[in-house]
Amino acid sequence: RGTHPHGWDGPGCNYGWSTGSRVETVWAGGRFNGMISYQTDRKMADEQFRTAFDDALVGIALVAPDGSWLRVNESLCDIVGYSREQLYDMTFQDITHPEDLDADVAQLEETLEGTRAGYQMEKRYLHKRGHIVWILLSVSLVQSDSGEPEYFISQIQDITERRRSR
Repeated sequence: RGTHPHGWDGPGCNYGWSTGSRVETVWAGGRFNGMISYQTDRKMADEQFRTAFDDALVGIALVAPDGSWLRVNESLCDIVGYSREQLYDMTFQDITHPEDLDADVAQLEETLEGTRAGYQMEKRYLHKRGHIVWILLSVSLVQSDSGEPEYFISQIQDITERRRSR
């Protein structure tokens, strides 16, 4: 028991700290009356995600189940030569090499069906300037609380130089 910063002290009020977020449990007359939680954890987690996403050296994208780009980082833009705005008007299918598209879509569909948790593959993207970029693609599915597909998290690493040296 301690002193509440807003003066909610007394024999009926207890509170504690949990993983950086203040959670207060309120007891009155020996009965549980509720819990108050402050969203510092959520704000901190959102900021950490934003920083990790935006500052990653590999391409990262959130992709809708239909293949449209929901969010992309600057590293992905550098890999494929398109701006964020240009990618948002496209789908991953638009920049995937035609010979690699069927294999990618098949694994994506298996992930949506739940027969696999995600997938990883080497494939080719078509750069805005017309040349081929080899990538290592890692994909996982994010689902809603009810189990519905929300979006994919894709990590894209440029492996063009590695492929050339084979």
